[in-house]
Amino acid sequence: MGWVGMPCKDIYALTSSTCHNTHKQTNKHKLFFNNTMTQLALECQRHMFDLDDSDTPVAYLNACSCSPIPTQVHEAASQALAAKRKPWTMDTSTSSETHVKRIYAKLLSNSSAVSEQDIALCPSTSYAMTLAANSVNWAMHANPTVVVLDQQFASNTMPWQHHAKLRIVQRRRGRNWTDGVLEELANDDVACVAIPHAHWTDGSTVDVRAVAEACKAKSIPLALDLTQTLGAAPIAIGPDSVDATFVACSVHKHLYAPYGSSLLYVARRHQAHMRRLEFHERQVRDWPDFDAKGASLFDASTGGYPTESWTDMRKADAGGRPNPTLMPALHASLELVVGWDPRRISEYVAPLSQLVEDAAIDVGLSVARPRVAHIVGIHTPSGSHLPSALELGAELKKRGVLVSVRCGVLRVSFGVFNTVEEARMCASVLREVCVAS
Repeated sequence: MGWVGMPCKDIYALTSSTCHNTHKQTNKHKLFFNNTMTQLALECQRHMFDLDDSDTPVAYLNACSCSPIPTQVHEAASQALAAKRKPWTMDTSTSSETHVKRIYAKLLSNSSAVSEQDIALCPSTSYAMTLAANSVNWAMHANPTVVVLDQQFASNTMPWQHHAKLRIVQRRRGRNWTDGVLEELANDDVACVAIPHAHWTDGSTVDVRAVAEACKAKSIPLALDLTQTLGAAPIAIGPDSVDATFVACSVHKHLYAPYGSSLLYVARRHQAHMRRLEFHERQVRDWPDFDAKGASLFDASTGGYPTESWTDMRKADAGGRPNPTLMPALHASLELVVGWDPRRISEYVAPLSQLVEDAAIDVGLSVARPRVAHIVGIHTPSGSHLPSALELGAELKKRGVLVSVRCGVLRVSFGVFNTVEEARMCASVLREVCVAS
């Protein structure tokens, strides 16, 4: 993966502001893209959040760490939590769980290629990928390896290194992630490819469709971690698009939900091979209401409870009752994201991130390319007199601009709640600090 010191070929120009801190909607952005004037379909959604009542206002450009939750998501969670004060008022049905899976399936694909029965509820992406790793046929290779990216996030790395040696695609000038992954796939010992759509440190992307096609040609499973992109960047999963074997996504970033869940998709061709990590009644086919008949299903003569599981991904759901506070909140947040549409979200944040990229390049910093529209990964060139990522992050924080520093990279990330003013503030501070150095 190379660092480049020039702006991308597509030139974005903002001609008007979208929203202000007063929460009032004003003019829409107009965007010059490939010399064609188009009207952005999605306006700033800051009015959907509660971000401007602080005594010390900040520009929060850190959605890739943890997004704020919209007001109606907070209300859904609050109402669900309040019901626990009077447990007899709680919704103990599985309808919320089913709705969450159905909306998530729609977010992954608008076709019937993905349905709620292809989705499992997990407490984390590491749990989801552990499920995936346990289902791979490692015995097909004498010394199996798994292809990952250099400095890839742990959730989609550690579950695989427990089973096999890692083939690590290194950053290399003049070679992008996609080329590196495809090169490693040429090795006969590769048993799986486990990668993100965009690297968590800098937003640099992988052409996951090209990788999926190469994996399918060699009958090698592909495990995608979409935590940094699903909900913020357009991507379609399924046999006619990105035909991954496993797809997991934590919900607290670009799905605008509280912490505590990851959703795992498994391609239908592989579901028969899934091995459960837990054993509980919700995995059992046609399990009745426990209060009504569940206890009577215990049969000492046959060794206990029935164990015949569902054949779809319900058999892989994590144990315990789905969190009755999280499920309504996740349902509400997924409805919002589907309504906003990841493609329109990406188009909205693209000119904001371009303002920051342009400022970084103007002062001699480098930006990781190609990248997703909502993340700018800024790197100080080796031997440069310019401030380091840590120093830049500290200066931005002093001025009320909150970003992340990841593995020596300044990561600036945007969401639907961010404004042009915030992007300009970040760009201005970068210019000021670097010129002063």
